[in-house]
Amino acid sequence: MLDEFGETYLISRGIKPDFAREQGLEETPRNPDIIRDRLNFGYNAEAFSGVRSLLWFPVGHTNYVARINGSYRDSAGEEVRFLFSKNGRRAPWIPPPVSAVAKDPDKPLIFTESYFKALALAHAGGSAIGLNGPWINEPTPPEDKDKPNNRVLVAELADFRWRTRKVYFAFDLDQATNGQVRDAVIRAWTILKVLGADVYQLQWDKQSKGIDDHLARTCGTDQENGAGAAASQRETLCGYVRKGPWQGCAPSPG
Repeated sequence: MLDEFGETYLISRGIKPDFAREQGLEETPRNPDIIRDRLNFGYNAEAFSGVRSLLWFPVGHTNYVARINGSYRDSAGEEVRFLFSKNGRRAPWIPPPVSAVAKDPDKPLIFTESYFKALALAHAGGSAIGLNGPWINEPTPPEDKDKPNNRVLVAELADFRWRTRKVYFAFDLDQATNGQVRDAVIRAWTILKVLGADVYQLQWDKQSKGIDDHLARTCGTDQENGAGAAASQRETLCGYVRKGPWQGCAPSPG
């Protein structure tokens, strides 16, 4: 189920709560047993005292990312908004419709740098894969980071056929000013090009850092515009594909 925080948060991202429920999202109150089970680390009552509830996003069979409702500080005293399952791979979120076209390179895909952004793209009709940041490679040991051949596509995407497939990057616009993000995007482009994919960059106006912000800002939400918001988001997403045909772009009734 989703309570007030979860529904409000999703609607602000332009996502229908019912659509999110279908993807397995749920909200729970601060529950030590659930937190231990899903995050795989000890429950510190003091650290979680400012947490009112958690919006859970399941990734794979055992891993979760949780959006915090309230305040939480990590062991370094930094306030964080998201918690991840400890010792989990932070694997990409691959919705079932995307898994179904893994072997079909005629079906284009969109890569974005968070699970919630991918959820917004899926809600708008896009075949999206959500990553934990813009890195699409397997983790690299510190001693190998400077080696030129140390980047291998993340294992969950290894079974996809990439040759001739169109892949659209929808990474945040701070890649223009953030060197670390730009480096990750360049490496991602290189990995996919070596595998034979045709890689493109989605563009949108600079008022919105992320594609989800852009869709919510320019198309509104279901709360504001009713069922037409989803169709408007779909049309806007299609309009921002600048090169190559985006298949399945006919306006949706929402």
